[in-house]
Amino acid sequence: MTVLFALLGCSNECTDVDRISGTYEVFSSVTSHAPDDVGDMPTYAPFYNGSSTWTMSYIPASGNFNLLVDGQELDARYLASDVNCNRFQLKVPNGDWTADISELGDTGEHRSDHSIAFEADLIWQGGEMSGHYTATDDWSTTDGASGTLEAQGTISATLLEE
Repeated sequence: MTVLFALLGCSNECTDVDRISGTYEVFSSVTSHAPDDVGDMPTYAPFYNGSSTWTMSYIPASGNFNLLVDGQELDARYLASDVNCNRFQLKVPNGDWTADISELGDTGEHRSDHSIAFEADLIWQGGEMSGHYTATDDWSTTDGASGTLEAQGTISATLLEE
């Protein structure tokens, strides 16, 4: 009987996309990027490179997720896989992201602003998610530096107890 359920896949849980909702500790890492020299870009600033906290809330009316990343809101499109209901894409077609890049001793605020297109291919495994992503980041800093970064990377997430 167990073999039969394994062959059939997710059964009833497939219809409950809200099962993915929750708060996750996320670690993401850029594995390749263009241009090779990122210049003055503060690479630790965007949410797609480093540790962050994501709160994902499914919105049944739209079939998408409200995504809070370290308290900043992004709208994320949810696209289920035709093959496995625990595999999905999360797309942020145009998200705005701001990061404090002030360093110890700075006088005044220094920040980087990012307009990001982000797409992740993820596998949800109960209390964990993992996969890979691509991001296009048009960024600028209060110091006048700016540029565009195309990045690919890996992502892993662990559901926090609520």
